[in-house]
Amino acid sequence: MPLNYILQENTSMYGDGKRHFYPRTDSIRTIDTETILNSREFGHVGELGFAVSALVQRMSKYLSMGHSVKIDGLGIFSPVLAFDEKGIGTVEQGSNEQVEKAFNYKPVSMDTVSFRIDPAWRQNLRELTRCEKVGFNYETRSERTFEERVALTRDYVREQGFITVAGYARLHDLKWSTAQKEMDMLKRNPEYGFRVGPSRHMVLGTMNSEE
Repeated sequence: MPLNYILQENTSMYGDGKRHFYPRTDSIRTIDTETILNSREFGHVGELGFAVSALVQRMSKYLSMGHSVKIDGLGIFSPVLAFDEKGIGTVEQGSNEQVEKAFNYKPVSMDTVSFRIDPAWRQNLRELTRCEKVGFNYETRSERTFEERVALTRDYVREQGFITVAGYARLHDLKWSTAQKEMDMLKRNPEYGFRVGPSRHMVLGTMNSEE
């Protein structure tokens, strides 16, 4: 059975006058553990389910201690940390002692787990997979250039104090997914003058705005 994919437009991220696309899977479901274990290739489902559960528990133990975990034939799992509220570790200019004091009030916790696939498994998947294009997903076009959107967003944040993904999408007449990607890019590049706010939602604020 082929792997169906669509070509997703992502032009607004570049602003170079060209149209950019990337392939993404057209998957309609997520296969869970029970479905996999109940397939005909496996015999004693109960024992395998217990083994999977035990493996996850052991991985959790080592990941919570800061170790990376390598599963042969699968890949390497590594812990990823993040600040609980700020998202980005930004403080005012000052001495090292002042920086250390400022970070005493920035709690950190486990955010997610990164995964690096085993090269042999990657090659095996490439050989097994037959990709078939089933369509395109075109970006909703904003009449403004990227630079104009950044300037308008900056004015909006100065007035309102923050902007959400939904607000960004409405402000610039973009799809939600496009707005999220563009805001992610703004967040990663401090030269645009934005940062992540205290909300769990994708919220941006200027460096000198009130939270």
